Amino acid sequence: MKRIAMNNTHLMASLVGLLTVALYHHDTLNEYETIQELPASNVIAIEEDWELVVSEASVALSAPQIVTQMDSQSTDDPVTFYFLINHGTLPEESLGGMQVQAWRDEIPQKDKMAFAEKVFSHGNETVTWTQRIATVEGQMYYSIRNFSSLSFGNFVTNSDLQIKIATTASNLNKYSHLNSVQRSQISFASNRVNSMKLRKVRIHHQDGTVQELVVNLAVELD
Repeated sequence: MKRIAMNNTHLMASLVGLLTVALYHHDTLNEYETIQELPASNVIAIEEDWELVVSEASVALSAPQIVTQMDSQSTDDPVTFYFLINHGTLPEESLGGMQVQAWRDEIPQKDKMAFAEKVFSHGNETVTWTQRIATVEGQMYYSIRNFSSLSFGNFVTNSDLQIKIATTASNLNKYSHLNSVQRSQISFASNRVNSMKLRKVRIHHQDGTVQELVVNLAVELD
């Protein structure tokens, strides 16, 4: 799977003046107008909340097919994670199911498949999920959580949709939600999708603070 090229846009630059940020710390809530006003601390985990609206599903074609991309953007060890819905690409192309993948330097490192027997089978279906990336003691973790779908079912966590990879990266400070939106796509049958949006982002800092960003950015439909 090739990456979709774009300029490297850092989170700290892209959000200034665009978002109202809520900062949560030990049961207290304060509002900040821009991210520059937030206390500086290394980012150790990122959570993205996604929403997909399928207008018309095809069981025969295993359509539509979805790919999201989430990058660590680390200069020390750039790792890219993919989440595929209704198909897989490793070790070869397959129809149906869900797959998570970890890539480094455009070379696949790890992959896992789940719900291989299931496909999109409902029209006018809204699918929601959270994808999370985290760095912990020399390991980078990627997981799919809080998944909800008429076709695939619901789960809070699933071990088949969690992978970890050794890394030299100690933080996720250069993460950009804009990269996630611009590099994600409906890879097949986009005409069967009404919308695909990144709704919210939560940025977890080493000092315990969590920024929640309401972004509501849509993936471009071909």
